[in-house]
Order: sequence, then C-alpha cells, then structure tokens
Amino acid sequence: MRKKQTYLMIERLNIVQKSIESGFYPSVTLLRKNVMDRLGTEVSLPTLYRELSFLRNRCGIDIEYDSYRHGYYIKSADLI
Repeated sequence: MRKKQTYLMIERLNIVQKSIESGFYPSVTLLRKNVMDRLGTEVSLPTLYRELSFLRNRCGIDIEYDSYRHGYYIKSADLI
C-alpha cells in the first residue's frame, strides 16, 4: 500500500471511530459525510463497511449497529 493511501486509511479510521464515540449513533451515510467533509475526498460505502470491519476485527473495538436508532455505537465501555 502506498504511503498516501495508508495515511488516508488511518485518517478515515480515526474519523469513523471518533464519530461513533460521540454517542450520536451515526449511520454509515453520516460517517461517509463526516469523512468526506474532513478529508475533502470521496469515499465509497463499501470502503466504510470494510473499515468498520477493520475496527471491529483488527482493533478489537466492539462496534454495534442499533436498528432502532439507525446508527452505530460502541458497546463496551473500554474505548481505545
């Protein structure tokens, strides 16, 4: 992976994690908007789903989807 791509991935992961930690139950569409607003670059929904999976599986963050609130939240109290 090239350096710029790696940097963008790390930035996206950080934005997604912070958005979910905010407690406002962001949807994947809102996460996409947050990333695009902060980075000024396009990001696809499949990319965001892969990065949510990365945060869950590789970083061990217990991210869940709340179907009532239509958004993501961190289930465990242990935030990274």
